[in-house]
Amino acid sequence: MNLTKYYLNKNFYIKLIEFPALYNIKTDELYCLDDRALEILKNIEDGAIDILDNVDKEFIDFCLKESILIEKPQERIKTTIRQSPIPSLRYLELQITKRCNLKCKHCFLGDTENVDLPLEKIRKILKEFEEMQGLRVLITGGEALLHPNFSEINEFLKELAIRKILFTNGILLDEGILKNLNVEEIQISIDGMKSGHEK
Repeated sequence: MNLTKYYLNKNFYIKLIEFPALYNIKTDELYCLDDRALEILKNIEDGAIDILDNVDKEFIDFCLKESILIEKPQERIKTTIRQSPIPSLRYLELQITKRCNLKCKHCFLGDTENVDLPLEKIRKILKEFEEMQGLRVLITGGEALLHPNFSEINEFLKELAIRKILFTNGILLDEGILKNLNVEEIQISIDGMKSGHEK
């Protein structure tokens, strides 16, 4: 019998939070896994799979239909599957700077300051969050793009198996920046109707 070899899609990562789960960092979807599904996906990630019965075949077919499994290998971020602390920390808001290029009257952060979280601390926090089985991080400020080491932070983001979201006022976004951002999502702040927002 000829068995097809399957691979986990590069967007999907096993996360052990309060329950075993499979997380799609591109779409922010979280699939709850039973013990057998977890075993199958771990085996596939380790390069070995034996389909033992029809239930397994149904699960494999579902995974193929959802593009969780694919037939050609992709370059993936290497991760360690471990149990998260309970309760799990799934979402993190990381304020990397107090710098801002605007002075919005309604801003809760107050006056702009040239205060930045050091690059090494940012790397450490993000790596710890990933190891804790974190799902997504919101990178913000002030204006995150004004962090003096933003290009290094952006490069480091490629190494993380978590969903990365950039929260920005949008003023600094241009084609060059957009082309090189290593995030799955960009959120732009819009605070109220035109007159209120423009204050």
